[in-house]
Amino acid sequence: MSRPQAPASQSGDRVAVDRSGRTPRPPFSGRALLRLVEGWCPRLISRSAVGALREIVAVTVPLILAGETALGAGGPRYREAVAVAVAADVPDGAVPPVVLVHGLGGLSTSWYAVRSALRADGRTVVSFDYSPWGSSVEKLADRLTDTVEELLAATGAGRVQLLGHSLGGVIIAQALTRHRLARHVDMVVTLGSPFGGSPWAALLPTASLVRALRPGSPLLRRLAACPPPEGVRWLAFASTLDPIVPADRAVPAHRQATCVTVDGVGHTGMLLDRDVIARILAATQVTGEAADEGDVRAA
Repeated sequence: MSRPQAPASQSGDRVAVDRSGRTPRPPFSGRALLRLVEGWCPRLISRSAVGALREIVAVTVPLILAGETALGAGGPRYREAVAVAVAADVPDGAVPPVVLVHGLGGLSTSWYAVRSALRADGRTVVSFDYSPWGSSVEKLADRLTDTVEELLAATGAGRVQLLGHSLGGVIIAQALTRHRLARHVDMVVTLGSPFGGSPWAALLPTASLVRALRPGSPLLRRLAACPPPEGVRWLAFASTLDPIVPADRAVPAHRQATCVTVDGVGHTGMLLDRDVIARILAATQVTGEAADEGDVRAA
């Protein structure tokens, strides 16, 4: 029996649950624009230029969609919405729900293509939204843990899967240093997360979150020294065209991670890339119990 749909909204750093199933299409389709870019650009310009255009689409479309709720157009704005956790029965043995954590300066709508694919696959999806200013990685990690606990209580699920883009992956890594969260996590997927630091962080304002992303920062050294969380599978994406987080800096240190290096997309464009999304779907469709020796093989 299909699950009933329920509206969801989100605000600040709280939780809003996306229910699986069909949802109204927004008036503006970022996916349609992406298909247009992919269709005609390769005939005219280089692969690198296509990657640059994907970056533009990936950055601008979330701003256009920011006035929508997670279930489509017409709802209150994310920043003004009241956070709601909606009960969604997750049967024992089912694929765990997913929590999406965006990057520095990003929005929950940055995940629109990934979230749409997960919803179409029947998944329960949660977007963790936060403001990058006036906070720290440690505080956001604690709030993420609270979000996961709220989701588990709402759905009855035993474990979750965490997806983090850029800073989002570092927040996840910090949260996993505590057993309170690690025991509830089945899998982590990170995309362009600066575990080795970002060279751009030294050029940005000296906010706490930015300082934490500088190469050799105390936080990154601490995370590198932590043992991998037991029983948690890890899939890390890095891009050869990523100037913000070079590919060799996007690999989690001392973690039993499967690393996938992609070409032709940049830092934010990974969130739109069909191959990346397909790999995420394939990896997250299998729980840790069913995975072969806890390892995720690249498709």
